[in-house]
Amino acid sequence: MSTLEQETLINHFENNNITTPSNKDEDWLYYNLDGLLKENLSKIGKKTSGINIDGHYLYFKDGTLEAQLLPNDVQIKEKTINLKETKDSFIELATHTSKNFELTFNGCTSDISIVYENSHNIQSTALCIHALKSNVTIRRLFLCKESESVTNNYIELNIQDNSTVVMNEENRNNQARIFDFVDASLENNCHLIGLNQSYLSHQSRFQNRAFINGANATVRLNGLAINDENNQSFYNTHIYHNVGDTESHQLFKSINKTNALFEYNGKVSVKKDAQLINSYQLNQNIILDEYATIHSRPQLFIDADDVKCSHGSTTGDLNQDELFYLKSRGLDELNSRKLVLKAFSDECFQHPALLTFKTGIDNILDHII
Repeated sequence: MSTLEQETLINHFENNNITTPSNKDEDWLYYNLDGLLKENLSKIGKKTSGINIDGHYLYFKDGTLEAQLLPNDVQIKEKTINLKETKDSFIELATHTSKNFELTFNGCTSDISIVYENSHNIQSTALCIHALKSNVTIRRLFLCKESESVTNNYIELNIQDNSTVVMNEENRNNQARIFDFVDASLENNCHLIGLNQSYLSHQSRFQNRAFINGANATVRLNGLAINDENNQSFYNTHIYHNVGDTESHQLFKSINKTNALFEYNGKVSVKKDAQLINSYQLNQNIILDEYATIHSRPQLFIDADDVKCSHGSTTGDLNQDELFYLKSRGLDELNSRKLVLKAFSDECFQHPALLTFKTGIDNILDHII
């Protein structure tokens, strides 16, 4: 491929007068930003065969809204997103270089799929979503198979009027670099339940921030990354308890093969006078072979005194006692390992709202073992 058919990510930041990100930002401490910024990206789009989507959906192809089918109680229109709570260069790039859309759920109980397909270069999308008096499930699917490409997405999610939003993200067997950012704000009696599934993908970074601004609001964020050899996945979360009488739970797990890289960087901030907080944060990682790199950083920033906040982290190989027990009951080594990994993974789907998303895990585990 000639140089005329390639360009680098740093060009996109400079051309849009956006500060180039650096590892001086603590959230990017372990990411090879320099290599990413200078990597050549393909400017030629690859042909795709198209996809079939059941139910209601938005379909983005190479950053453009190609097709949509929405219920009557969901409205969409173009709208410029004005960033308030971030100085992240990738989020700025997403809002500056894409057509911004506003999506409003009003009294809605439907499910909607948001599909992102990217075949070349760096492509961005930016959405502002409002949930009003709604109980909705948003299924996000990433189709990014070309290695010389980057997909960069941003969602501003506003949950109001006693609404509940369930968001499932599926990132499977993708070869592109994926950057995804969700900023959620919750008012009184609102709830957010999130699940990220990243399986056998080259490199992905998912960031979720939740600003809890109303009493009796809850946030639950779960994630499961299964990394094959040389795969890299990064989870970056930050939950802000800005008022009292609120609750948050975070559970992120990973399974890693040789030379895989996994990072969990999770934060919980509790403001002064935000009392009666219940917050739980746990990261657990399994290394299947001799060597993988794990960065686990659960963190608490608490300025109130009447709170219940806990965090923890574990990293190790498969539990040999569990394997021995299963083999003593007649299972062979392979099936024993698979059963232990299945039990390890299942906890991420235990919430009733997440059970339906546990599909294809057995096939993934068959591959990774």
